[in-house]
Amino acid sequence: WRFYIYSYYRLVEMVDAEIASLYGALKSSRFADNTVVVFASDHGDGLGFHGNVSKGYMEEEAWRVPVIVVDPGGVTKGKRDDEHLSIGVDITATICDYAQVPMMPKMTIARSLKPLVKGKKVDDWHDHIVGESFHGQQVAVRDARYKTIFYCNPKVKTKVFDLKADPLEMKNLVDMSDGKAVMANHKNRILEFLDKVELYEPPANQKKKTHEVYLNYYKKLREEA
Repeated sequence: WRFYIYSYYRLVEMVDAEIASLYGALKSSRFADNTVVVFASDHGDGLGFHGNVSKGYMEEEAWRVPVIVVDPGGVTKGKRDDEHLSIGVDITATICDYAQVPMMPKMTIARSLKPLVKGKKVDDWHDHIVGESFHGQQVAVRDARYKTIFYCNPKVKTKVFDLKADPLEMKNLVDMSDGKAVMANHKNRILEFLDKVELYEPPANQKKKTHEVYLNYYKKLREEA
């Protein structure tokens, strides 16, 4: 485990150095005052937490990723926002907003981060987010306090965590009354999510088993509702 963690952080150092080189070139160019930089990751890494490595699951180590926005005209330099829930499509919405171009089609759940970067108050924001892990065949819902991890495999037990009381996600509340209430609420949030998005159904000759697993899982959720 020590060597794994050591190796991971050395890789992070390597990427940081390359980003610093690129950013340094930008700052010394004529584009420095007119370029917004958005740094993000598509997933985190287990680093041994819960016995996990790499990605493919919805615990915080893999799901929660950094997003850094550097706006040369911003007023919130150095500010850290751990209040607003955000998800990947928000980055695309942010880029469209800064570029002053229309939102991409069908981005019904996306919210631009630009107002937050500018220090403005935003009323219409996510009160929960939905995420998927194709590798782990999991769907998770997270709100300001709780997270529920649903598994497409019915033999795997659902997990419910109170992230305020249990930030390391060590105590599964699914069998407790409070946990059952959270799970039911989050299941309804998934159904709302499915009504807002268009599920991707690949052509028959490109369809993989993973796609069918999710489509069948969502179909079953709707039927049970």
